Amino acid sequence: MLREAGYPVTTVQVNWPRPPGAVVAQTPQGIAFWGTAVTLSVSSGAPPADAAPPVDAASVPPTS
Repeated sequence: MLREAGYPVTTVQVNWPRPPGAVVAQTPQGIAFWGTAVTLSVSSGAPPADAAPPVDAASVPPTS
């Protein structure tokens, strides 16, 4: 849709915990002048490499 509207589009795969193919970021954000290059960051479906593993809430001792 962006290309059809006259915007040059680049896509970049990023590790993000969203379904594969989901757009997770766009630059520029908001409104852009016609013809402005747009970059879409698209999820690969994998979590970021530096993400901490999920914690099971039942295994965490309560705090006082």
